[in-house]
This record gives sequence, structure tokens and C-alpha cells, in this order.
Amino acid sequence: MEKVSVVTTVLNEESVIEKLLASLFNQSRQPDEIIVIDAGSNDRTVEKIRALQKDSKNLRLLVVPGANRARGRNIGIARAHGPFIAVTDAGCIPTKDWLKKLIVPFRNSKVDVVSGYYLPQGKSVFQKCLAVYTCVLPHRFDPRNFLPASRSIAFRKTVWKKAGGYPKQLTTCEDLVFVERLMKKGAKFTIAKDAIVHWRQQRSVGKAFRQLFNYAKGDVNARYRPHVIRIGLVWLRYLVGLWLLKVFPLLLIFLVPQYFAWVIGKGYAFVKDKRALLLLPFLQMTADVAVMSGSLVGILSSFTQSKR
Repeated sequence: MEKVSVVTTVLNEESVIEKLLASLFNQSRQPDEIIVIDAGSNDRTVEKIRALQKDSKNLRLLVVPGANRARGRNIGIARAHGPFIAVTDAGCIPTKDWLKKLIVPFRNSKVDVVSGYYLPQGKSVFQKCLAVYTCVLPHRFDPRNFLPASRSIAFRKTVWKKAGGYPKQLTTCEDLVFVERLMKKGAKFTIAKDAIVHWRQQRSVGKAFRQLFNYAKGDVNARYRPHVIRIGLVWLRYLVGLWLLKVFPLLLIFLVPQYFAWVIGKGYAFVKDKRALLLLPFLQMTADVAVMSGSLVGILSSFTQSKR
């Protein structure tokens, strides 16, 4: 197998950067190089990376102040020595065989992109409930329509270049737009479901709200059609609810419990904790508000930019 470069971007990740790099140093198939692009951290992230560089010749640090994840990844990939690129994110911890399993499909010369998988990480019931809204959970995984996130993905550097790289103007949803670009260029995809990274979930309502808000805003700015349709359905749900409140309030009283029953049904099999009976509906409402407000801000910002 030819050289494989692992690329990751960071910004103020002093609490997790050592865990991420330790997991990469301990891979059963060692990366030929690890390239970390720092976007201008003002904590001890860079200091910790440089300390680890003393014991690792394969760890490279590029400091690019102000770079978003898309631009940072593009810079790291452009400077990578290997013809194969594996990407993960800060906040993720790859399992020991992650890289090994992620690159095995490249033995087939026709494979261009390998979709790895990610599992939510978090001990609290709140984090497990939040995962219902942020992750493709194992019991809902369908290889026919699963699209890789850049928490766990590998590709040939040649197809990255052919697709024009990650869309540098986007701060969120950039990985899905990148995958769309790859598909349009005819890249051959396959899935390595056992190439797993564990993705740390937010611990507070405020941080979860901001995460979902930014996702919705980014989806609108990226004009990523599948997610824009989902956002539209959320808006439609509440517009219909307001109409029913005015015209058929008794019907609405009947439908609201049905809605919450559906919410609990889609997540309880994963959480398996009685506290989820309250947390899941609460997080659904939180997610709905975050999606609507985030998409509205995204629409306004897109409109403003188009006027410039």
C-alpha cells in the first residue's frame, strides 16, 4: 500500500488534541504522516502539538490563522506526500483499526472514496439523546443512502483535485458538498462500516442549540438540497400547527401527543433510559427551534451576500 496521509483541522482544542493524536499514533496501521492544520488557536493547542512533535517525525503542524475547516483541509491535502488521504476531526477518537479498515478497499484500483463510520461518544443520558439528532445511529444505518462525513473518510488525492477540493467558502456542510462534487465527477464510493471514530457529543443545551443552529444555517448557505428539504418540512410542520390551532384546535390537541410519541419512538431504542421519555421531546423542540432560527439567519445572510 502506498503512503497514507491523515489530515485534521483544529481550533482551540487543547482539551482533546492529545487524545486525538494518541489514537492516531497507536493505529494498527500507522499513518505515514499526520498533518494538523491549526486555524489560529489562542489556547494551548499549538503548544501541545509541538511538544508531541519532538517524539514523532511524522507529525506535521501547519498554522493558518482564520482558515475554516474546508480551507484548512485543502491546504493540508495539497501539502500531503501520500496519494491516499484520510480525514477526521478534532473531537473524534478513531478506534485502533480505523485507518487499517478505512484503506483496505483501495486494494481495488477502481475505488476512489471510502466512507468510514462514526459513533456518538458520551456517558450522560443527555449526550445519548442528543446523538439521535446529530448522528446516523446504528439501527438506522442504511448503506444504500449513507453519505460520509469528514469525521471518517478516505479518498485518493487525485479525485480530491479533480473535484476541486472542499468548498472553501463554507464553514459547515462543506463535507457533504465535497461528497456531492466527488459524485458528480464520477468517483467510485464504497463503505467501510467498521472504520469507526467516536464523536464526542455536546454536554449542554446551549452548546447543542448552537451546533444545530449552525448546521441549519450552513445547510441553507450551502444550498444542500436534501437538508434544505428537511428544514422546509420542519417549517411546514409548525405552519400547519399554527393553522390547526386557529381552525381545528381539538385536532391539534390530538396530534401533539402523536408527534411526541413519534419522537420517542425514533430514539428510545438507542438511549434505553426512562429519562429519555422527557429528554427526547425536549431536545426535539430545541432542535426544531434551532433549525428554524438557523435557517432563517442563513437565508438572510445569503440574501445579504447576493446584494453585495
